[in-house]
Amino acid sequence: MSDERFFLDTNILLYCYAQDEPIRHSIALQVAANTNTIISTQVLKETHNVLRKKLKLPWQDIRSAVDEIESNNELVQVKLATIHKAVVLAER
Repeated sequence: MSDERFFLDTNILLYCYAQDEPIRHSIALQVAANTNTIISTQVLKETHNVLRKKLKLPWQDIRSAVDEIESNNELVQVKLATIHKAVVLAER
């Protein structure tokens, strides 16, 4: 078993709930099914926002989606130190 971990981007999570693009939906579900996945609080917030404003899901469905995402992924908080480290890495 691999110790490799994967960070899920907002778009991957959104395609898990978007029904209008079946190929991307199917691929996103396969990617999200990985058990070594990480998301950030920012990704969760962005997903919540798009599910409501763009996909116009009802609040109950959004709550269910947030609960599902939280239970299936490790949630990490984006801290200022993380952003500074990302800037340093990007400068290389």
